[in-house]
Amino acid sequence: MTDPAIRPRDNTTFTLNIDDRIYRCPVSDAALYMLCRDQDNSMNQVDAYLQLKMKVQHTVEKILVNGEARMPEVLEPTHFIG
Repeated sequence: MTDPAIRPRDNTTFTLNIDDRIYRCPVSDAALYMLCRDQDNSMNQVDAYLQLKMKVQHTVEKILVNGEARMPEVLEPTHFIG
């Protein structure tokens, strides 16, 4: 039995403005780890965050251009590969 006081951790959510529409895009921990491990450690935190947000936005734009019916509930590592 799980403790009701312990809630599962929320995914990191990026808010993106694409073509004047707002998208809230949760990214799984595994996808976030995959994206972060490629970053340059010498970057400051703001630049690292902005680079990460650009990667997420680029992926979301690709999903929208491909005409998928709706955005996935959570972006997983497979969405960022390819």
